[in-house]
Amino acid sequence: MVARPPSASHVHAYSYQLTTTGGTAPYRYQLQSGGLPPGLTLSATGLISGMPSSPGTYTFTVYVSDSSDPAQAGEVTLTISVT
Repeated sequence: MVARPPSASHVHAYSYQLTTTGGTAPYRYQLQSGGLPPGLTLSATGLISGMPSSPGTYTFTVYVSDSSDPAQAGEVTLTISVT
């Protein structure tokens, strides 16, 4: 399970570390579909960061896999609102 990210402001830098429960750490994160707010990126370690440039509500799907063999994996749809 991945925790939901908080809202953002387009006039402030944003940094949020996705966290996952279950499975075996470390986890790998990939943007599967949709889009992050413009100006934000998702790292392979699950850090969403940057400076959001456009207000709105952005919905995206993240693919998460763990480090077990065979890997456990799943997708979660997340939303970030930028004010």
